[in-house]
Amino acid sequence: MPSQESNLILSPREKAILIKWIEDGAEYKKHWAFIPPEKSELPKVKDTSWTKNSIDHYVLNKLEQEGVKPSQQADKETLLRRLSLDLTGLNPNLVEIDSFWQINQKMPTKSRLTDCSILSIMERKWPCIGWTSRGLQIRMAIP
Repeated sequence: MPSQESNLILSPREKAILIKWIEDGAEYKKHWAFIPPEKSELPKVKDTSWTKNSIDHYVLNKLEQEGVKPSQQADKETLLRRLSLDLTGLNPNLVEIDSFWQINQKMPTKSRLTDCSILSIMERKWPCIGWTSRGLQIRMAIP
């Protein structure tokens, strides 16, 4: 609903549509955002050794339905490349690869890899490109 200060009102046509909708048996349901979530059972899977968390059950269940076997777990280099491509659209540069290896020896977790990749992105300069009244403007910005 718009606020009182907006001074917006429904037109007679809009009011008639709402009245007709209610007369035709409009069903009131709570908005999904206000309905508390209910915990559902995890889907049954054949190979429980593959699953490491609850999301894996859903993924593996769908793969089994389609008759597809899951791929082997990716090595750390592949994970770094995939993460970099997902976050930046670019392959990791040599500095990122070296820092990954240094960090990986201390704490070899995917969350650490993600943290480092996000920090690396935040340190980069990104081109800001846009049209203005003077034409195309390009400048480097640090997010």
